[in-house]
Amino acid sequence: MKKVKLLVILTLITIIFTGCGKTEQYEVDKATTLRGKIVINTIKKDDKTEYVSILELEKAITIDGVVTDKIEIDYDKGLKNNTETTVSGIIRKNEGVTDLKYSISIDSVDNILSYINTFSNDVFSIAIPAKLMKTVSVRPINDGFIILTKSNREAFRVLALENDDFKRLSKDEINFEVVKTNKQYNIIFMYATNEEEPEEEEKALYEELNNIKRSVKLK
Repeated sequence: MKKVKLLVILTLITIIFTGCGKTEQYEVDKATTLRGKIVINTIKKDDKTEYVSILELEKAITIDGVVTDKIEIDYDKGLKNNTETTVSGIIRKNEGVTDLKYSISIDSVDNILSYINTFSNDVFSIAIPAKLMKTVSVRPINDGFIILTKSNREAFRVLALENDDFKRLSKDEINFEVVKTNKQYNIIFMYATNEEEPEEEEKALYEELNNIKRSVKLK
């Protein structure tokens, strides 16, 4: 009888430890949701520094038989270091620059505070309200930034023009306004002339336009 009880106890212990050791199963090319901490790593490639976003998972997972607790992030928006969030997207075999075997091509990030929303160059910086960053992209260009909607439609540009270049602008040809100046530069908002009805993302941007203007800081 004692042997039977001992056998039952050992079986239960085995089941408990085996169950605790199991990981959730995931597959490549399938939509999924993962939770973890965003970590930004820097690596050297061709003598250039590259920034790589990695999601350190709350719990290890198994992808096609491979157990991992990290996955590279493939996303067209900048994300902040050391932020906890849930991401949704599709797991892919990794073709990135890290030695991680898998990446997740992200569709959305739950925590809006995970998004980088301040952008700067050598002349000025500008901030977009964090709540808009799910549907807005900011593309750096030589003189400043282009603000784009989710559908990649240009809403406006923020440019730093030296005095001589600024004097050549014509209000009759370009829709712009000056928001900051110093002895050398004029920071202007140049608005796109979209003939179509504004998208919801554009309307949301224009509702925050005064706040965006106030965020501009010359260096």
